[in-house]
Parts: sequence; C-alpha cells; structure tokens
Amino acid sequence: MPSPEAICQQIRAALEHELRINLHRYPIHLHCEDGIVTVDGDVEHIVAKKLSLERAAAIPGVDGLVDRLRVVPTRPMGDDAIRVRTWGRVVTLEGLVPNRTICDMAEFDVWYVFGIDRMVNALQVQA
Repeated sequence: MPSPEAICQQIRAALEHELRINLHRYPIHLHCEDGIVTVDGDVEHIVAKKLSLERAAAIPGVDGLVDRLRVVPTRPMGDDAIRVRTWGRVVTLEGLVPNRTICDMAEFDVWYVFGIDRMVNALQVQA
C-alpha cells in the first residue's frame, strides 16, 4: 500500500492536470490517514467539487473520502436566502436565489444527506 504522502502527491498531481480545477486560486488541502483522504477547501463551482472527489477516489490506496469542499457562491447571500423544511424523509427548499447554479447546488447538496427519500425544490431564481 502506498504511503499517505505518496497518495496525497498522486491526488495533487491528478488535480493539477484537471483544467476545470483552479488550485492556484482555490487551494485544496489533503490529509491522508489509513487510506482515508480528507479533501478540504473552497472550489469555484460544483463541477470542480465533483471532479476533485472523483480524481481523489480514483487513486490507488484511497479507501474512502471525507468531503469538506465548499462551493464558493457566485454572489454573497444572506443566511436566510434558502429555507429548508423537513417532514419525515422529505426535504423542501424555499427562497429566492440569484441564479440557477445556486438553485442546482442546493438541490445537489440535499441529495448528499443520508436518508432523504424525496426533495422538493421550490427555490425561485431572481429575474
């Protein structure tokens, strides 16, 4: 099994070669222990987040990932911009968001929560 340092170096190289991930503007921090890699930092968009996790998971010796990546909003939003309601295993998103990307990211994030059976995206995009 490769050393933790070797695994992190291979991940870093894979991320550097991916043109849709900007490590210079949005650095990603890696920590590897016992085959579990923690990926931490801000990324420019949801595609960069998804690709970062895919590239890290593809490296031999990676047995699991801890995702601590955050997508930087294109425009600052207040804490009350998106309201989340739950009923059993159903999540409803409500509020006004600046663009379709934020709307899609919020929906994408809900599906990463374990135990969600249904999601209602009632977010409205500003005109």
